[in-house]
Amino acid sequence: MKTVKKLVFYRSFGGITHSQKAPLKKGFSLIELVLAIVIVAITLASLPKIVSQTQKSNELAIKQELTYSAKTLMGRIVSMPWDSTAFKTMCENGGRTCESNSSIQSYLRSNKNVRIPIYNSVPLNGRSGPGSRLGSLIANNPAYVNQNRISDADRSKTYTPGDNSYGFNDGGNDIDDFRGTLATRNEQVSNEDFISDMLFVTEVDYVSGTTLGGTTLSFSTSEKGSPIDGGVPTNIKRVKVTVEDTAGDPRTGEYRSTMYFYAPNIGMNKPMVMKYEGI
Repeated sequence: MKTVKKLVFYRSFGGITHSQKAPLKKGFSLIELVLAIVIVAITLASLPKIVSQTQKSNELAIKQELTYSAKTLMGRIVSMPWDSTAFKTMCENGGRTCESNSSIQSYLRSNKNVRIPIYNSVPLNGRSGPGSRLGSLIANNPAYVNQNRISDADRSKTYTPGDNSYGFNDGGNDIDDFRGTLATRNEQVSNEDFISDMLFVTEVDYVSGTTLGGTTLSFSTSEKGSPIDGGVPTNIKRVKVTVEDTAGDPRTGEYRSTMYFYAPNIGMNKPMVMKYEGI
C-alpha cells in the first residue's frame, strides 16, 4: 500500500521541469509602483520652480552688483570739485597768467593751504542784492571764524564754468570730467570678480531754470537740463549714473541701475587730488 502511494506521487510530480519548479521573478508591487509614480511626479513638478528660483537668485545678484557699482562710481564723482574752472579763476585773480593747466598746477603747488571761495556760476539773488552769499564758508577746518568766511570782494565774483579740466589729475579733476561711457568685461583677469559685463554711462548737466527772480528749478529725473558744453549754467548740477549688464551699446542690457545726485555749487576748501604729497 505504501509502495503504491509512492509511485502515484512520483508519477504526478516527477515530470515537472526545473524551470517550472523555480520561483517567479520579483516585480513591483502595487504600493511600490504608486510610490514611484508619486516621486517622479513631484520631481517633474519641482523642476520648473527650481529653475525659476535659480533665475531669480541670479537676477538679484546681478541687480545688486549693478547697484553697488553705480553707488561706488557716484560716490567717486560727488567727492570731486563742483567745477575746476574755479582754480583758473583763482590763479588769474592772483595776478598770474593761467592759460595752461601746468601754470595752474604751479599756482596750486605754491598755495597748498589755499582756501577756495565759492565762485557763483550765475549771480544769486540774496537779501543784500544780486551776487551776495552771506555766511558761506571757505573754511579749512570746522571752526566758524570770521577769517574763513568769504570776503565781500570774493562774494561778488562770478565765472563761466565749462568742460575744461584743471588740476593735478589726468582727466578727473571735477564732476564734469566723468561724463561719458565706460565698459568692463568680466572675462578680463582684472575683472574676474564681476558676475557680468557692465557698461557705465555718466551724464552731467545743469538743472534747468534760473536762480534770478525766484524761478523754481526743475528737479525732474526724466527731464534733461542744460548741457555742460554751451548750455546755460546754473548753480546746481544733475549727475546721472546708469549701469547695465552689457559691454555693448547703451540700453542693450537686460538689467540696469540708475542713480541721481544733485550737486549744488557750495564751494570747496582745497583741490581734490589723487596723490597730493610730493608733487
